[in-house]
Amino acid sequence: MNKDNIEHIHLIRQYAKAWNNLSMEFVEPYLSEDFHFASQIGFDEIKTKNEYLMYINEKFNIIKISNAEGDSFLNAEIGFYNNNPCLILLQIHNQPKMTGSLKRVEIDGKKEWVQSTSKAIETVMLVKCDKGKIVRSDLCVVPASYDIQRTGEIPL
Repeated sequence: MNKDNIEHIHLIRQYAKAWNNLSMEFVEPYLSEDFHFASQIGFDEIKTKNEYLMYINEKFNIIKISNAEGDSFLNAEIGFYNNNPCLILLQIHNQPKMTGSLKRVEIDGKKEWVQSTSKAIETVMLVKCDKGKIVRSDLCVVPASYDIQRTGEIPL
């Protein structure tokens, strides 16, 4: 493995730690000032590090609230796509539905059983690095997570 690949994997691990801890402190120093972020799930491309940090910190805060309420779970695993390291993001949302498993909740001071289901979403984060910095990331549904060589590594 050459020096560039080792550095790229180090940067990807830092990015995964940010997602797994819901804190940009792990990766913020490694983002280039003109960092770009795009998503196939839908919004305009983010074109600066500061704009991305505002966006992702707000996203992380929402996930933290959902996690505290037991409504969400997220992890980032290292994978490889076309021999380049990337992230596989798994997020599970628990949602009340008419079908699914029973969950005990308190409603107006009274404990009741409600039906709930979980929805798992896996996306891929392709990451481009240059000169020791992360210069771009793309949140993708294509390629799909099943197109990624999984490693099982979930950096904490």
